[in-house]
Amino acid sequence: MHNGYARYRVQLLKLGIELSEVRPKLGQKRARFHPFRSSNASLHAKALVIDQKTVFIGSMNMDARSARTNSELGLVIRSAEIARQVTSLLDDISADGSYRLQLVGHSNQIEWSSGEPGAEKTWYSDPETTRLQRFTLKVLAPFAPEELL
Repeated sequence: MHNGYARYRVQLLKLGIELSEVRPKLGQKRARFHPFRSSNASLHAKALVIDQKTVFIGSMNMDARSARTNSELGLVIRSAEIARQVTSLLDDISADGSYRLQLVGHSNQIEWSSGEPGAEKTWYSDPETTRLQRFTLKVLAPFAPEELL
């Protein structure tokens, strides 16, 4: 849930965690993603690489609610070689179809940048959203119970 994650972005970035957010449409077209390049971005599978040697791949969300109530699952693989391959794939996805998040200087201000060389753009609020959408998310955020995130 975006509201649950959004409240932690600044803290995660301050801890040195690299964050990328999927763009609604892919940027540059890459042969590696040929079957998906003409559609709007849609992400259901989750992939996570930890310390360049452990990989999680699955459909399960990384939250307590999903672990308790959903019938989705994930696979944990301890292999540096598979971790390297998944990292390479995630890097390609990030370069082509996501925004990179970082803090502006030592502030709590987040900036989003597209990964398209030569045509890089920067935003200082959630890209491709309206003021009304951002306002609505801010109003609803307190109602997203932490235990269900």
